[in-house]
Amino acid sequence: MRCRTRSSAAAIVATIAAAALVAGCGGSSHGSSASKGLTVSPQHPHASSNITFSFTAPTRAGIVGKVIDSYSLSVTGPAGANCKGSQERAGSPVAKGATEQISLGPAQLGANWCVGPYTARVFEIQRPYCKPGVLCPQYVRVAGIVAKTSFSITS
Repeated sequence: MRCRTRSSAAAIVATIAAAALVAGCGGSSHGSSASKGLTVSPQHPHASSNITFSFTAPTRAGIVGKVIDSYSLSVTGPAGANCKGSQERAGSPVAKGATEQISLGPAQLGANWCVGPYTARVFEIQRPYCKPGVLCPQYVRVAGIVAKTSFSITS
């Protein structure tokens, strides 16, 4: 069972990475809601800053019928020897229309942020929900980009 969990987690990370590449090319099923944006606090973060990313959830995150709907934050930027330039972070269950906040900093990264420009995107992720003991399909679907922004880390 543990290997199955690891392979499912690896599939989710790979799917989000692929979605980030597609998103860079303009693909999104939530095109208009992505324009609402993703806010970054503080507005001018430094390499040692804890950054809070906030967005409004367009749908409820959690179990919705036979699907588990969730949000995932993807932050990409420059990489360095003593700093971290990218990170994926899952959101928590949230109601439709609620403000979701996901925080990242050196404690979660395992290093300081690298200095330079970053892009952050929030993806809506869907996977099957099945009751225990029931054969369950294994898939992860990126429903679209919910919000995105760019920011820079200064020294």
